[in-house]
Amino acid sequence: MENYNTSIKKAILDYILKHPEQKHRFKIPISFRSIPEYGNCRVSRKSDDNWDWKRAYNLSKVRISNNLMIMGLNITKILKYFKKNISTKRYLEIPKGWDTEKLLVFIENQKAKIEEHKKLVAEDWKKSIETILKENKVFKDQLIIYFKSVAALMSTQLRQIIVNTVQDFHQFIMKFKKKQYYDPQTVFANQFNPSFPFQNSFLELDILSLGDAFDFSETLSEIHNKINGLVNEVIRSSQDVERPDNIFIKNIDKKNTLWEVQPNDQEINRMINDIDNIVKDNLDVINKVLDLYEPYRFVLKEDNVIEGYKKDPPKREDIKKKIKFYEEKLKNLRE
Repeated sequence: MENYNTSIKKAILDYILKHPEQKHRFKIPISFRSIPEYGNCRVSRKSDDNWDWKRAYNLSKVRISNNLMIMGLNITKILKYFKKNISTKRYLEIPKGWDTEKLLVFIENQKAKIEEHKKLVAEDWKKSIETILKENKVFKDQLIIYFKSVAALMSTQLRQIIVNTVQDFHQFIMKFKKKQYYDPQTVFANQFNPSFPFQNSFLELDILSLGDAFDFSETLSEIHNKINGLVNEVIRSSQDVERPDNIFIKNIDKKNTLWEVQPNDQEINRMINDIDNIVKDNLDVINKVLDLYEPYRFVLKEDNVIEGYKKDPPKREDIKKKIKFYEEKLKNLRE
C-alpha cells in the first residue's frame, strides 16, 4: 500500500512538471529537459552477450514445442464424462436421518458400496476413456506423451474421488466430536429434558449376558478397527487401476496402472487421524453404558437362587426382603 501511494504521488508530480498549463498554473518558470518515456529506452542485460545461455534457452524452447500437445477435444470429453458420471459418486454411503444399523450390517453395506464403485472405475470409466482414445488421431512419436498426459489426468481425478469420499466421511464423524462427552447415566437421566443436547448415533450394539456379567455383542476394539478399516479400504481402492492406454499394449509386462493414493498423503492422513481420535473418544464413553446394567446383574444368577429356595424353603422374613428387593428394581426399571 505504501509503494502504491508513493507511485501515485510520483505520477501526479510527473504530470504537473511535464504539462505546460500546470507548470504555468503553479508559476514554474524553469523549462526542464524532456523526461524519457518509460519503455522507450533499451534495457541492457548481461545475458544479451551470453551465447551459452541463449543456446540453452533455444534448446529448451524446441523441446517444449515438440513435447507440448493441446488435445482440447479429447481432454474436454474426458473431463465432461468424469464430471457427469464419476465425480458425484462416493466409495462410502454416508448415513442420513436418524436410522441406526447393526455394526455388521453397516460394514457389509459399506463394503458393497466400495466394490460397486471400484467396478465403476475399473470398467465403465476405463471403457469410456478407451473409446475416446480410439477416436484420437495422434502421431506415433507423440503417443507416449499423450497417454502419459491422460493417465496423469485420470490419476488426479481418481485421487479427487477418494479425497472427496474421505472428506464426506470425516465431516460425518466430526458431528460426534464434542467439547463434553456425557456419561450414559447423565444421558439416561436427561433423555426427556428438552434443553439437553441430542445424542446422535448411527450404530446399534446388543447387550449380551455372558456368565455373571453383561457385555456388548462386538468388542469396542473391533468396532474401532472396522470403522478405520473402511477408510483404509477406500484408499486401497486406488491400487492396480489399469490405465486405459493398455488396450494398445500387447506385452502384459509393459502394462501400467494409474498412480496410487498413498495413506501418508498429507490431506488424507490428517482426516484419518481425526476420525481415529473421535471414534476412540466416543467408544471410551460408550464402554460406560454397561454401568447402567450393573444394578441388574443379579438376574443372571437368580435362577440358581430360586432353585435353592425350592429345595430349602426360606424364612418368611427372607421372602419379604426378596420381595422388597424386586419391587425396588422393578420401580427403577419403570423409571
